[in-house]
Amino acid sequence: MHDIKASALKALFFPADLLLRRLLFNTHPPPVARVSVDVVYGPDPQQRLDVIEPHGEGPFPVLLYFHGGGWISGDKASYERICRSLATKGFVTFNVNYRLAPRHRFPAQVQDVARAVDWVCRHAREYCGDASRMILAGDSAGAHLASWYGTAVGNQALQAAAGIDAPLPRTALRGIALFYGIYDVERVRACRFPFIDLYLRSLLSGSQTANAAMLELASPSRHIHADLPPIFICAGERDGLYPESVAYAQALRDRGADLTTLFFTKAQYREATHGFLYLHRRACARSALEEVGRFLARCAGRPADAVS
Repeated sequence: MHDIKASALKALFFPADLLLRRLLFNTHPPPVARVSVDVVYGPDPQQRLDVIEPHGEGPFPVLLYFHGGGWISGDKASYERICRSLATKGFVTFNVNYRLAPRHRFPAQVQDVARAVDWVCRHAREYCGDASRMILAGDSAGAHLASWYGTAVGNQALQAAAGIDAPLPRTALRGIALFYGIYDVERVRACRFPFIDLYLRSLLSGSQTANAAMLELASPSRHIHADLPPIFICAGERDGLYPESVAYAQALRDRGADLTTLFFTKAQYREATHGFLYLHRRACARSALEEVGRFLARCAGRPADAVS
């Protein structure tokens, strides 16, 4: 029954997303040198990515962006403007689609992240990219995937449990940029966020509660270790998922992580609700892109031959 509900929700989201991306999300995108659309990184039709190349002389550091949508919906096409904006900060930006729930359960999504990262490592030079300087980024469900994979780099047991191979060297992963994400798939059920239980049941087992081992495996906040790269977390207090960002940030601080946070209070930014990054004219979106730009520059500042 929950699969039927998820499919119905996807059917509602698709036309709305299509309309909004044309009328609002992608209006007046910043200029870039070149965009390559629907590049194949795997055999499934959803395993496609767009490549946005910045103006200037490379090689440039690379950034992989993973979209939101509750793991059941969303598409890279709605993120054209966001990814172009990130590319203008001097990154070859890979805007990545991945297989969606409920047809594809976890860990299919993180397996796609791993496949996309591997593809970028092998092909970045074709787009003037330097894969030895890599940033992972995402919002909402995409932030969950980016943070999960970033935690799995160098953790062979975690990779094996999810059925992935992550050959990316730890020194190549320079940072992780996260916007209003989910980091503990059991704790997030307590958040006041629309359809959260449906999203989780679609992603995980299909039952009302996944088993303890799956909840543990799927929650990046439960796998924090001392060797994580610098992390940027951004969220607004008016977002129902805000407690997830606050709790994850505290857990990272407790483990001594290199952490940068940008939290928008209700009093300062009432418009900083879930998904505000789409709305580029809002002050919170402009501030978030400015701050993440500074974070990205710090993370990827050293040239490839300076990596130890």
